[in-house]
Amino acid sequence: VMFGQSELDERLKNPRLRQLRQRIVFSYSLKPMDRHALGLYIHHRLFVAGYEGDVLFTPKALDMLYKASNGIPRVVNILSHKALLVGFGQGMHRVTDQHVSRAVNDSGSSTGAVKAPNLSLRTELQLGIAVLIVCGVGLFLFEHLGV
Repeated sequence: VMFGQSELDERLKNPRLRQLRQRIVFSYSLKPMDRHALGLYIHHRLFVAGYEGDVLFTPKALDMLYKASNGIPRVVNILSHKALLVGFGQGMHRVTDQHVSRAVNDSGSSTGAVKAPNLSLRTELQLGIAVLIVCGVGLFLFEHLGV
């Protein structure tokens, strides 16, 4: 199983990689999502992760996310995760267009370059503590309840 970006397809067109290309049994390329599909995709990802609350991303946030990502799933994932971190760091219960804007600015472009979020030391400590709490609760549930 191989996963790659569109550049992988370009490299595989090289005649020197003919034998490797012949061994690829199945190939699929994810196409960019439209704006409606992007909203459904984010809702699904949050649901699978266990979120059952109200709509988390505002319509403006989804519009900005779509525009910045061009509907490319990998970029949607990166930018939405960063926007969630920014919102969480500010103690917000909804992700707004300002959170997405900070996520886009942090990434440098809509190409999805991954950088660590530019957060304050206080926010990083809060996020670290939150991660430890979540891991501790998960470990407790796993060991004591078999979840």
